[in-house]
Amino acid sequence: MAPPHPHSSRLARGLRLALHSNLFVAVGVASLGWWVATTQGGSAKPSVLTTLFFGTLLIYNLDHLRDDRQRAAMDPHARPRLAGGRRLGILGIATVGLTVSLVYGGTSVLLMSLPAGLVGLFYGARFHSGGRRVKDLPGAKAWIVALAVSEAVLTLPLYAAEVPPKPHHVGAGVFLLTLTAINAHCFDLRDLAVDARSGAATWATRLGGGRAHSRLRLFTGCAAVGSVGLAMTGWLEWSAAATLLVAWTTLWWIRPGAPRERFGVVVDGWLLLPAGMTVIADAIRAI
Repeated sequence: MAPPHPHSSRLARGLRLALHSNLFVAVGVASLGWWVATTQGGSAKPSVLTTLFFGTLLIYNLDHLRDDRQRAAMDPHARPRLAGGRRLGILGIATVGLTVSLVYGGTSVLLMSLPAGLVGLFYGARFHSGGRRVKDLPGAKAWIVALAVSEAVLTLPLYAAEVPPKPHHVGAGVFLLTLTAINAHCFDLRDLAVDARSGAATWATRLGGGRAHSRLRLFTGCAAVGSVGLAMTGWLEWSAAATLLVAWTTLWWIRPGAPRERFGVVVDGWLLLPAGMTVIADAIRAI
């Protein structure tokens, strides 16, 4: 068998680093903020988007650092997916970047980022020795993530632009909550074995991988059909409806036991679709 091409192995290492360091998901969350700003009349100023990016990077890496330490306590031979020094370095960069973003963003950006930020910081915390974490509460893990991310992505760009609430913002909010909930529940499928060992009562550990996957496909399919109806009535952008249709289609390929990298690329890749489709549609209209 021929050895792997050096460029392909470097590309694979770079992809794993982007996934395990949470750079990929941070870009996805920031792109959702840009989509809200572009389609809902919000602000796409750099401080808003960098707050979303660095905030996601900080909270996700902090949570994964806690998870790595818990795995090490359960299994001394367990290896972290990202070396501790790299994880701490990324946390330092994210902290500095978030601080600068909040300083330049002003009071409005700070206030709107507080709810999601506080939820993210305490989401994986253990309040006393041997106690359960917030994310270990039955059925709470995925919905806490979805609510925090969708709240930040929707309110930060709108509030920074001083845009008053409008009826069509409801459609955007429902879409963002749905997309991030599907995303988070997919990662519950990926983490099924780890959550079962740690005692996290997710929907996937309760139903089992096969039933959980079937119900997630059904939920995503219903959401995709509903989004098409909302788009036809003007309550939702077509880029949002198309995103849920793509998610439903590719979800058949994402099953329990699939490689972690497949989950990362495909499931977090969904977050990039609304912005990407908006850019393509604008380019076509400009021709």
